[in-house]
Amino acid sequence: MASVLYEFLRRHHSRRHQRDSAQYSRRTRAGPGQIQVEKISGTISVSERDRKHMTQPKNFGFGEDEKMLRDTARKFLEDNLSTDRLHALVADNPDPGRKPDCKWDQDLWNNIVELGWTTIVVPESEGGIGMSLVALASVVEETGRAGLPAPFIATANSSLVLRECDTPAARSLLSAVAEGQAVTLAATPRSGSWLPDDTDATYANGKLSGSAWFVQDARKVDTLIVKARAADGIMLISVPAAESGVEITPDAIIDLTRDQAHIEFRDVDVSDHQILAQAGTGNAVLERAEPGILTLVAADMVGAGEWLLQTTVEYAKVRHQFDRSN
Repeated sequence: MASVLYEFLRRHHSRRHQRDSAQYSRRTRAGPGQIQVEKISGTISVSERDRKHMTQPKNFGFGEDEKMLRDTARKFLEDNLSTDRLHALVADNPDPGRKPDCKWDQDLWNNIVELGWTTIVVPESEGGIGMSLVALASVVEETGRAGLPAPFIATANSSLVLRECDTPAARSLLSAVAEGQAVTLAATPRSGSWLPDDTDATYANGKLSGSAWFVQDARKVDTLIVKARAADGIMLISVPAAESGVEITPDAIIDLTRDQAHIEFRDVDVSDHQILAQAGTGNAVLERAEPGILTLVAADMVGAGEWLLQTTVEYAKVRHQFDRSN
């Protein structure tokens, strides 16, 4: 399975570069059948065909590459994450309302890394494949369908944030993600607000203090991306989940395939190489990443919803009540 996906990703990489040379060749002047479009900085040439397409909605569905990636992900999850195996991981907690367990299959995560899922949207310069958000969403939909109890979506969301940063620390962490390091966002205050300027964490004099809430898969990841307020504005900081001064308290939630927690930061030491987005730039980074994150949330919910619908339909076909089928 890993070799199949690797070959697919290799072919995608090759085809994309072959397309780029022809697809993005520039026209220097208007030819027959073209029109001139005025622009503030000069003129650009647009064909009648291109002008027609400008008014038509783009196709946001899955293309050939995305469908193959989705089908490969579905086959892998069907073969490696049966309902019985999922139940064995999450359904034996005697009191999930008070003391949530954090059970997940590390070997399954390692296989996911080997398949290259963590590299999908990581730029090639950082060791990734550099595919589109649609490609990533096609896999997230399948993990939602399977109820994957691993920090894949948390890491995928973090990748979208890191792509918008422009620091050596962010590029280094992206490379680590491509190699399998699990990361999550610690960006939400207790109010639940995701407004750019809202945070309960502060940074001053090389120390991180405060808290983050509703942190997804906090006990499954290696690294936290913390949104903190500094004197010059919002910044993003990379903090090891096991760092001294980091206290993770699990939340009791209904979905036992996920792990949610709130985190206290007690004078956590922060060095310059942990700064992912400088003070005053973190809010803009999160704003740019937010549409992609919401897309992945939607894909996850669509996958789960499809499983529920399919399971309900299958049950309705065999259900009997009062000695009669329904």
